[in-house]
Amino acid sequence: MKILNTLLLFLIPLILFSNEPVTLSIEEHGFSGLWSPVEKADAPVLIVLGGSEGGVGFGRDISPWLNSAGFHVLTLMYFRGEGLPDQLEEVPLEYLDKAISWLDKKEDKQTDRMGLLGVSKGAEKALLLASRIDRFGAVAVVSPSSVIWQSINQRDFTSVKSSWTLGGEALPFMPYCYDKGFVNVFNLYDCALDDPESKESFIKAENINAPILLLSGGDDKLWPSERMANMVVERLEAKDFTHEVTHLNYPEAGHWVLAPHIQGDANHPQLQNQQMFDFLGGTTENLLEIAPEVELEVIEFFKGNLN
Repeated sequence: MKILNTLLLFLIPLILFSNEPVTLSIEEHGFSGLWSPVEKADAPVLIVLGGSEGGVGFGRDISPWLNSAGFHVLTLMYFRGEGLPDQLEEVPLEYLDKAISWLDKKEDKQTDRMGLLGVSKGAEKALLLASRIDRFGAVAVVSPSSVIWQSINQRDFTSVKSSWTLGGEALPFMPYCYDKGFVNVFNLYDCALDDPESKESFIKAENINAPILLLSGGDDKLWPSERMANMVVERLEAKDFTHEVTHLNYPEAGHWVLAPHIQGDANHPQLQNQQMFDFLGGTTENLLEIAPEVELEVIEFFKGNLN
């Protein structure tokens, strides 16, 4: 049955929902993003949060795939845009509220069934957001974090601030660790997690009122997503979390685990960038191999919990 479902997933023609996404401006709507609706007005909504690239590229890439599975998609730009912080530093969590308010005002009440999908820094933010407001029926995070990390300020690498704020106050965060030197980015994160005094920075995922799906790669060279996903699961077990929690780890995968827009195209330009795989981990061959399973798991997770 799973093989059949996989084949059906790839056979659904993406052109069924080929409308161009609608760009939402912060001036008009109070937030910036892309709205990619499907024809069925009361279909579930997925809110998508990309990573540290700061834009909506990830959501633009995957929205046709999610549309083809029957979901409206709202991709949020949460920094590096007009009216937003220009760095991933002290970004207000309340920003999501404006997007949900916009969805609430739509006549078809699409927010009755909402899912949240975040990748990398967007996964960190997704867990934080879902732990703060009870509006989601399912939360999936790809290459996730278990803690709030120090900001990423590409203009000033000496800046030591939180990535996020709430109510105008910076949230407690885990600073980078330089004990192993700046050999690679991975070590800045990995050795920081060894600090027993930084419990305040842990994301309170136990406050999430929804099932959680975590996906990680065992060869993630950007940050220790497998370790952090396990930390989330361990915390939830210790807190007697009552919803379903699933952690799917792909041992040979890197930071890049979900890539439906590649659609099995071994000649896709992104797959030819060996420098990217050296930085993120994994290989072209492994990404193409795991793609059908990963995509099916994500779709089945959201359909099972939102329909």
